[in-house]
Amino acid sequence: MEKIVAQGRYTLLRDSGNESSEDASFNVDLENGILAQVSVSYGTNEIVTVINDLDVSDGFVESIKSIKRFDFDSVPEKLRKETFLISQYLVTATKRVISLIKYYLRHLYISESLFSIKEVKWGGSINDLYDLPSSLSSSLSIISSEPLRDNTINNIQSALNNKIEPLIAMRHLHRARMENIAHHKWIDATIAAELAVKEVLSKVCPELELLLMEMPSPPLSKLYGSILENYLGERSPYLKQIRNGVEVRNRLIHKPYAEQIDQQEANDYVAYIEAAIFHLLYKLYPNELLIENACARTNH
Repeated sequence: MEKIVAQGRYTLLRDSGNESSEDASFNVDLENGILAQVSVSYGTNEIVTVINDLDVSDGFVESIKSIKRFDFDSVPEKLRKETFLISQYLVTATKRVISLIKYYLRHLYISESLFSIKEVKWGGSINDLYDLPSSLSSSLSIISSEPLRDNTINNIQSALNNKIEPLIAMRHLHRARMENIAHHKWIDATIAAELAVKEVLSKVCPELELLLMEMPSPPLSKLYGSILENYLGERSPYLKQIRNGVEVRNRLIHKPYAEQIDQQEANDYVAYIEAAIFHLLYKLYPNELLIENACARTNH
């Protein structure tokens, strides 16, 4: 085996937002003992991700060194998967960090795409880098927020160390917040509530995952009520709002023109669902300050 350094440079995709955030670096532990360092600069909107001492196949260095950035077809067949994985390791580490900042510090002005690729390089050392061949260059696929400061940087790093990643439900919650039409806002928020409780219960008791994800599941009122109490010791304090929300959602789906939703009512409902989701996360991760602070910010 040979060892290389891999480096990805990305542009943070965001609207104007929290300019008081400091530059920060995070360590991300990937599979097979691979450790990445992700550095985020709000001043330059740049993200730099580096993996040192990355193992590659014997002969990789000489085979790839002379190949240009967008000439992936010239990469030997046996090395194509390995070349692709180097890029994926960098992207995965970067995505974990920016996702946690976006959803758990509420930097919601960061695009859903999170970042775009500027360049991906590799080499024997950080001072001797070459372009990593790729098939194309593309982007990957107001609310108070907390800036990146010493305490929030430490909280993000703690979450990374403990393998905490945003729930899939957070994407639906964010979509609900950004939606301008009350009808769709309400439906997206209810989807977020349903996904969140299923994801959390599956983490608490993995044996439940198949039943929750593949089979018809109990009503949300039961999932956030007696079932949540059984597995996490407490019913959701937002059970009343969830129960009412589901009833409204059902009417919106089955009689979309009969139910009129006020925009402020929809905004309030989304806020209750956000609070319910962070309450779930706090029960799941009671010792994580990132989650505790987010729960406190959203508490009603």
